[in-house]
Amino acid sequence: MPPARVAADFGGLLRTLRAGDVDFIVVGGVAGAAHGLARATYDLLGELTGGGGYEDLLSDSVEAEAYGVTCRFLGLERLIAVKRAAGRPKDLEAIAELEALEEERG
Repeated sequence: MPPARVAADFGGLLRTLRAGDVDFIVVGGVAGAAHGLARATYDLLGELTGGGGYEDLLSDSVEAEAYGVTCRFLGLERLIAVKRAAGRPKDLEAIAELEALEEERG
């Protein structure tokens, strides 16, 4: 599926979740993009390696907008921690950029 189509579908997914009063937190590349990361990946997870589930992550989330939908995103510090815990090459590549964003914000 072309990236533009995935992004459009992801926006529709966010709108559907909000309309259904579903509690969720956006994690991974889209959460990184909400903080300024140049890349975005689309992950749907029930439990997050190194982070746990919704209740475990809620206190480390922030509210922001993506695709015209206001929703919760994993906070930058916790996002870095769970990417480090996941240890996948794509996560490790993103950590340096996320840390630079964190440093810029002081």
